Amino acid sequence: MSDVAPTRLYLVAPLEIPAPEAFAELCGEVFAAADVACLRVALPPGLPDREEARLFKALKTPCHAHDVALVVENRFELVKPYGLDGVHLTGAAAKAMEEARSAVGKQAILGVDCGDSRHKALTAGEKDADYVGFGPIASIEADAALLDLVLWWQSMIETPCVAEIAPDPILAAKLWGVADFLAPDSGLWSAPEGPFARLKGLSG
Repeated sequence: MSDVAPTRLYLVAPLEIPAPEAFAELCGEVFAAADVACLRVALPPGLPDREEARLFKALKTPCHAHDVALVVENRFELVKPYGLDGVHLTGAAAKAMEEARSAVGKQAILGVDCGDSRHKALTAGEKDADYVGFGPIASIEADAALLDLVLWWQSMIETPCVAEIAPDPILAAKLWGVADFLAPDSGLWSAPEGPFARLKGLSG
């Protein structure tokens, strides 16, 4: 896949978003300035239904305006009620993948976090995942085996992959043009120079 399409950005929202409308406005600014394919949202435990609805309503506006997919982490039962684009599973059990696909339908996105496991990724591909995620990759030196896994996957397998990385320009440069998507961790939103400036340093 990566030999046909360029690497794109896959952003991970912070777990705590106390002001959804303000965060949505920031997302709109980032999406307008960078090539972002997807925004992933994890909901804090115990978040009231009304706050879930408020968050997704706010985020759908910039996502739809900039053609950015909006996916929720694990909570596949929320995809259809809130009109989301899909779900990202952090567990790679085959049964969970089947349940998620059944719940979201064939047209929605199903992504699966596979950590450092080739076996889990192959299983996800067999279960019709739309992408697999590898990582987190902290540095070239510390995670050489994970980098090799991404390289192997991209050379051998059709299913796209997301490389979850620390927001490090050196690491990003190593994977830009290799992975289909780069997902810098959510710390980029609190970067002193601002998220867009940090993303400019990560883009190829």
